[in-house]
Amino acid sequence: MPHPKLILNCAEKDGRTPITLRQTGIKRILHRPIISWTSHLGNWGQSGAGFFALQLAETRAYYQEFLTLTLLCASEWLLLDDHWLAAHPNQYARQRPLFSFFGGDQSWDEVSSLLIGAEICEAKIADNHTQFILNRAGTKHVLELPKDTSRLPLRGGTHKPRIWPENESQLDAWVITAKNLNVK
Repeated sequence: MPHPKLILNCAEKDGRTPITLRQTGIKRILHRPIISWTSHLGNWGQSGAGFFALQLAETRAYYQEFLTLTLLCASEWLLLDDHWLAAHPNQYARQRPLFSFFGGDQSWDEVSSLLIGAEICEAKIADNHTQFILNRAGTKHVLELPKDTSRLPLRGGTHKPRIWPENESQLDAWVITAKNLNVK
């Protein structure tokens, strides 16, 4: 049985389709400081799509913009230094993620101090793997969507493993956006 499409089709608020990293190339994101990040970029009707995004600093060539992973609950697909970035609370007994926003004792942020102020030194993106090498104050960090998706948390509702489909490329999942996105 084929996997459902993971990469969501999006549009900027003005209707333009965002540029994928396949189209623009990785040089656009290299050596740019990260000034903020979010686990909830994107609008989908009345709720959010949960796109993960790094806000990149302005350069002489580019305005401030977001490097955005256009997957539903995208932060749950990512590892930072081999730790889950985020997970559904029913997965916390397996591994405490670095970030949680579920309120009360299920809210913490161990991500911002590692990402904000870091610079993307290297980027390797293939059809089924993404790896960003970040440098923050002389310390290297690895942000990745791993080829071995068994390293990721199970899906919160179904408890099924995350599997990257062979017919989609992560070069198309990462886009450059000026602001928030709407899911088409």
